[in-house]
Amino acid sequence: MRLRTVLPTVTLGVFLAACGSSYGGNGTAAQPAAGSGASASGSTIGTVSALMTRSTSAGTVVTDGNGRALYKYDKDTQGTTSSACAGVCLSLWPPAYEASSMPRLTGITGKVGTITGPGGKAQLTLDGWPLYYYAGDSGPGSVAGQNFQGIWHVLTAAGTPVTTAAPTGGNSGGGSSGGGGGGGYGNGY
Repeated sequence: MRLRTVLPTVTLGVFLAACGSSYGGNGTAAQPAAGSGASASGSTIGTVSALMTRSTSAGTVVTDGNGRALYKYDKDTQGTTSSACAGVCLSLWPPAYEASSMPRLTGITGKVGTITGPGGKAQLTLDGWPLYYYAGDSGPGSVAGQNFQGIWHVLTAAGTPVTTAAPTGGNSGGGSSGGGGGGGYGNGY
């Protein structure tokens, strides 16, 4: 009987370690939002029919048409033909896939393209950076993944990474910070 109680706790600990769980600047664990995988409007995270900019606590950043922030991964190489995010990484950082055609652009000044993403789908790129969502974002305007473990960043309209941590409070949710409780359990995938 006791084994049943311990096993789920051990399994959760192993999963968090594999995901590179990190504590945000506000002292709380960066966790995926309840119901992650869907935006506030109910559409599934992943397929992007529009790219635009939105003002957030991290500045004006690139989002999908529903206002959900998009991120780049430092382990990707700018101009790459494939994503470096695989396995457990994809459960927290789902790729931003192209809809049936290139997305409608509003305020985007960087070059938009695609690479062959996980599963063979066309993953969107901005200025050569593959784009991802963060499952821990709570909805439009949330940038909880900004500077997560120092390797995930939102982008400006030109496709330039924003490397500063988003201020805590508001919709940012706090990313990983270098001081005090920052760091994490893993090596960032």
